[in-house]
Amino acid sequence: RQLMAAIFTLQIGSTMYSMLLFILGGLQLGTPLSSASISLIFFLHEGWVMLQHANVLLNPFCQHLDRNYGVSLLQSGQHWVIAGVLVMYWSREVLSMLFCLTSVTYRTQVAILVSSTYHLVKMYSICVDAQRCSSPTLGIMRLLIDHWHNETLAQLAVSALRIFLQGGDTFTHVLIVKDMLGDPGDGRLRYLHLLFVVWIAHAALNQATQKSTATLVVEAWRKVYRPVVRDSGGTSQTCRVCSLLSEKGPNSTRETGAKKKDENVPWI
Repeated sequence: RQLMAAIFTLQIGSTMYSMLLFILGGLQLGTPLSSASISLIFFLHEGWVMLQHANVLLNPFCQHLDRNYGVSLLQSGQHWVIAGVLVMYWSREVLSMLFCLTSVTYRTQVAILVSSTYHLVKMYSICVDAQRCSSPTLGIMRLLIDHWHNETLAQLAVSALRIFLQGGDTFTHVLIVKDMLGDPGDGRLRYLHLLFVVWIAHAALNQATQKSTATLVVEAWRKVYRPVVRDSGGTSQTCRVCSLLSEKGPNSTRETGAKKKDENVPWI
């Protein structure tokens, strides 16, 4: 938990200071990062994140791979593993966007600051969900991992919200890459093409091996954080994720049985 507190302090301080610079006019528009190589590294990183976000938004095979793994972690009561990995991932994403502030236009700067604030809310909310081992209807952990429920108008509204959040996040990275791309003669478009070749090979290997990047990161995090898994005495007959994330007694964080049912539940 001390690690989480340190990460939150870093993220809140960085976002707060960036907002102050924005208000004070301390961010010179269109001014690139001091080193061309550092600027290129951030450009490629933003390109990679953009491709990853778009893949999660549009590719059902990517959704299926990561999301079923999230369900298995919920079944074993490892809510803090999910929260820890996502907080680390979102922290890297926020810091990268903030470093790009001086290399983008005013419109993109506003999008970055809004996205950074949204990510801070997500980080805090998912830790709250992990602490209580449950998530309300609009809780971040439920929005990330739950099934797509479209039987009622309220469920359709929640599904639309999830698509909007993921699409808005993706669009912010598209704006950053567009602003940092520069003129075609700068050569960055060629680097973006090469990055895509590497990324698409990596994405195809994930599907061929059924081992996503998120899965590998989670496995590494589990070696750092080993939660106490508690047993439960019943199995859900309806939506498994809803059952896992609903408020229950102290001994109901793990499903019994080993059935592997194919489910389509989304990460953001």
